[in-house]
Amino acid sequence: MHTSTRRRQDAMPTQPQRFSHLLKPLQCTQQDDANLRELAETLVTHNIEQFHALELGKNGAPADKSRWKEVRKKEGTKVFRERATKREPLEMPSLMLLGTVVGSLEDFMYAVVAPSTEAMRIKSALIKDGIVDCKVLHEVAIPVVDDPFHHVSVRWRLFSDPELRDHVCLDSTGIATSANGERIGYHLSHSIGFEQVPSFASDGVTRGNMSVCSLYVQNTVSTVQVYVRGFFDFNNTGKNEIVSNAALNAIAVNWMSFPRKIDYGQVKKLLWTMHKSSNRESIMSLTSEEGKFKPNMMPPTPGLCKVCTKSFGFLGTSRKSCKICNEQICARCSVEKTVAMLSPNRISVLEKKRAFCVQCISDVVRTDALPHSSTMVIANNATLEQQDPEIFNLIEAEKNRQWKCLELIASENFTSRAVMDCLGSCLTNKYAEGLPNARYYGGNEVIDKIEILCQQRALTAYGLDAEKWGVNVQPYSGSPANFAVYTGLLRPHDRIMGLDLPSGGHLTHGFYTYSKAEKTRKAVSATSVYFESLPYRVSAETGLIDFEKLAEQAALFKPAMIVCGGSAYPRDWDYAAFRKIADDNGALLMCDMAHYSGLVVTKEHASPFDYCDIVTTTTHKSLRGPRAGMIFFRRDERGFEPRINNAVFPALQGGPHEHQIAGIAAQLKEVQTPEFKAYVQQLKANAKILAKTLTDKGYSMCTGGTDNHLILWDLRPQGVTGSKLEKLCDMVCITLNKNAVLGDRSALTPGGVRVGTPALTSRGFKEAEFVKVAEFLDRAVKLCIDIQNASGKKLVDFVKGAEAHEGVKQLRRDVNALATSFEMPGFNMPSLNAIAGLLPQLEISVQEENMLVELTETLTQHNLAQCSTVLVTKDGYADSRAWKELRRKDSIRVYKERPRSKAMPTTPSLLLLGSMKGNLDDVMYAIVAPTEQSMKIKSNCTHDGVIDRKVLHDIVRPSVGDPFRHVSINWSLYADADPRDYICIEATGITHTLHGERVGFHLQHSVAFSQIPSFSDPHGVERGNRSICSLYRETTAGEVECYVRGFFDFQDGYNELLSNISLHAIANQWLSFSRQIEFAHMKKLVWRLRRNSSDSDDFIMAAAVEEHKRKMSEAALNREVTCRVCHKTFGLLDRKTTCKSCEQAVCPRCRIKKRVCVLAPDQRTVLEKRRSFCAPCIAEVATSNARAIAQEELQLQEEDQDRAMKLSEESVVSLSRQRTTSWMTTNASYRSCI
Repeated sequence: MHTSTRRRQDAMPTQPQRFSHLLKPLQCTQQDDANLRELAETLVTHNIEQFHALELGKNGAPADKSRWKEVRKKEGTKVFRERATKREPLEMPSLMLLGTVVGSLEDFMYAVVAPSTEAMRIKSALIKDGIVDCKVLHEVAIPVVDDPFHHVSVRWRLFSDPELRDHVCLDSTGIATSANGERIGYHLSHSIGFEQVPSFASDGVTRGNMSVCSLYVQNTVSTVQVYVRGFFDFNNTGKNEIVSNAALNAIAVNWMSFPRKIDYGQVKKLLWTMHKSSNRESIMSLTSEEGKFKPNMMPPTPGLCKVCTKSFGFLGTSRKSCKICNEQICARCSVEKTVAMLSPNRISVLEKKRAFCVQCISDVVRTDALPHSSTMVIANNATLEQQDPEIFNLIEAEKNRQWKCLELIASENFTSRAVMDCLGSCLTNKYAEGLPNARYYGGNEVIDKIEILCQQRALTAYGLDAEKWGVNVQPYSGSPANFAVYTGLLRPHDRIMGLDLPSGGHLTHGFYTYSKAEKTRKAVSATSVYFESLPYRVSAETGLIDFEKLAEQAALFKPAMIVCGGSAYPRDWDYAAFRKIADDNGALLMCDMAHYSGLVVTKEHASPFDYCDIVTTTTHKSLRGPRAGMIFFRRDERGFEPRINNAVFPALQGGPHEHQIAGIAAQLKEVQTPEFKAYVQQLKANAKILAKTLTDKGYSMCTGGTDNHLILWDLRPQGVTGSKLEKLCDMVCITLNKNAVLGDRSALTPGGVRVGTPALTSRGFKEAEFVKVAEFLDRAVKLCIDIQNASGKKLVDFVKGAEAHEGVKQLRRDVNALATSFEMPGFNMPSLNAIAGLLPQLEISVQEENMLVELTETLTQHNLAQCSTVLVTKDGYADSRAWKELRRKDSIRVYKERPRSKAMPTTPSLLLLGSMKGNLDDVMYAIVAPTEQSMKIKSNCTHDGVIDRKVLHDIVRPSVGDPFRHVSINWSLYADADPRDYICIEATGITHTLHGERVGFHLQHSVAFSQIPSFSDPHGVERGNRSICSLYRETTAGEVECYVRGFFDFQDGYNELLSNISLHAIANQWLSFSRQIEFAHMKKLVWRLRRNSSDSDDFIMAAAVEEHKRKMSEAALNREVTCRVCHKTFGLLDRKTTCKSCEQAVCPRCRIKKRVCVLAPDQRTVLEKRRSFCAPCIAEVATSNARAIAQEELQLQEEDQDRAMKLSEESVVSLSRQRTTSWMTTNASYRSCI
């Protein structure tokens, strides 16, 4: 009875699931992750500082005994509860744990880290920390081999003592190094709020808040000092002290689990050692194994204990088996340890006591936890990035290549994320030899359903009757599909006729070459090895299939099979003509529609099913699925089905790739949608415009054009081979393939290229983009001709000449710029405006900051002096002898400096002169942008060419006393001529001349920091240098004079052509200076709206007028309304508008529409709308004092920061219950309970 009871308890789950199955993974952006990482680092740093500042007595307890009361004690650890004092009243319950634990820091961290929900459950079961349910909701940073203890995530935990209470926390673990080199392990759990995480209050669960940070320091060689500080808000209504005390006591009891973490670390190492010895499952089996012994295959000393070598007598010491080494041991030499694992349901935790020999236990205890942890990262469901960084980086490089390139290979396409999910699924694990419901392996119930569904969708997609047609979806690709048809339906050396390769056919349709050296015919494909093939050709005059010649050849050759379809034939197929010739000669008719199957399925191409006996296809070209094949066959008295099925398996292939078949099924569902039909129509239109544009440029298209998705381009009139154009296009990130054309002497030196539109159409390219593609191809051919004329016709010399050609480099830049402006199907690539997230914050000393401020002052004074030396005409224009005008807008003119000497290259320089209507304060209010958000809005409104930006380090912030003074180090990215970024020290402010004149300035001067990475590879962003100084002075009332001087180094080796292109792009950007006053007025308008509206940006950007009408009283809506400006009374049919500023009615004549811009809640997207205002409000805004508004903005910001700082201090010191509702950041996706 005792034994059976023990067995039932042994297998009983220790941790029932309660609510975790109701929680979905969090959806967080990259910015959210960055904010979470920053929050974790800030809190850990703060706790380390608090730890070092803590005063301890001689016994290791807090020195201030009046403040800390000991409430629990176990082994070398003590738990203290904070008490209120007269000086510091206690606002929130707080606990602290102090003590030492025997072990090493790595062992402790090995136990602390639990990177998955399963690991959390096992850990909680063994250390008994009070958690009854848990789940990892989102991973921010995962452990890697080089740093296996670092993990940042968002987690949910449920506690049951004294009542059900859950927490949603930001969790962070790792080992930090202090300034003096001390290694400190940490574990942070800090409550944050996500709207995505539901409340379980209706189930009696209280959502609590806590901030707990545990720190671990290697005190001696064998001991670890432990410090834990926690603050708690139990959200108990009415501040019930009894409930709080009970909850605190429960937490204190749970904290007694800290000494058990070393034991848990040893158990983890035991489990991992058993896992590596493939013994884990047998050890954790649910049946008791006490008293049983399974001897080794060859025990070293039968009947003797491994450790003490004593023999086992008939009535002597009971024998046991060590669960690691599997050797027999006696009871005295065995050690029992509780081990745990998840049950098959992945929820319940099974605990067992198992025996180990003392030698194995000793070895496990002494092993270093760091290698263990690194190995576990690799083996336990590690990502590819963790397990094999080399392959991961190569795949990322290929993603980047595809993103930056123009993919024009007709047989390639970009499949969907859904198909990729199938290809990377668990289906790749399963063998399924045979056909559905007739497999040679078991466990294929689900696999059969998938394959049958794929067959059904294939027949439905092509409109086929399942009684008349069948389909095999197992071929690995198109070539095996074709060969399976040949071997299944033909005998060896039967005759086949297919389209000749130079005419647009495929190798699998039969092709021979002749070797002059060996004086023998060579069969290029297996089709020509095992069967006799006679290719038919296209007409030399039209490029179309010569059916008259085909009929004549077929009558003589008497083929057993005629193959129609090809891989480089740009016209539709006359299947009726093929059917007649096949019938006249008793031949089977097979169609290989691999290239245009996507056109057939959408009825944008003639269908072969009405005429052919067999139809084969691949699934990854115009069909846009995975790389696989299908064979369609008629079901009739000829019995094609069993012969083809047997030819596929077992004759040709092994087990089918069911992950591919699932991908085919997923794609066959997509091809039946209206969106896919629109895609196919677009790719045909793109092919036609591409062919027409190239033809208009004087190039020769085989057959004169195209009816499908590809063109065959004959380059022989230009004297260029397809191989050379393919090589050069590879260099400029255009991928196409050389292709034989009719009349070529050898397929090895083809005279043309094949160009297709499916892939780029999948990326969203339309006719306008393909006109640009045609222009790129035209430039590529002209470059080929120039390089060939200079280097000769040898391909090796041609490649060397192309690599050094500047035109090739520029074409590559242009191609990259077009390609990266479109998204990638199936996977995400960081667009150029996402690079800022890869930049670190600069760490510079105070001395360096002072030097940079001094540099800005020196450069500003220098530019003030240089301003008066510029040669200017009486009209205020630059002297044309020194300056060439490039751009003008309103009263702004941009000039380029003329070279002073032809012998010496000069640094490219631009000059802007002009004036703006307004005052100096308005201009400076527009220029100052101290944050990334304000910079983003400014760029959007002024169109200054900046597509991404980041403040790397603030040196001098604007203040209420000097609101226009700002010094910072900024990164900015431009992408007009080609992607180029700058790292600059930027300074703005107002200075005074010797005569007391106020002069506004804006300096941007390039500086270099080793901490800032280059983005030249893989993003193609060149790092430039510049020094620009803008000066503004108020000459007369209502007018500001502008002077801007800029010097540029584009890092292009003084290439005059590239420098001119870049300078013209910058000159265009400089025209944004004329919009500064307009932008200042818009900023003032937005500020006024924010002050007048409690709904802030949401109110400003509200699209519906009804939202505003609700704010007006019913009386105001019902009474007769007059225009605020002209006082005209509105009739029933008159249109009236409400001014967004004063909220009064205005008529259309007195209404002025103005553009307003604010940031969306994601803090990245700029929302832009045109809103109606009355003329008096616009006039008031235009004349309002910009300096006073800037000061008011800063004053409110300081007040908000003070409140946030106070709130932050309260969170770290005493997560106040009263302030819980205001624990919210500006980030829209989560609330930080600080």
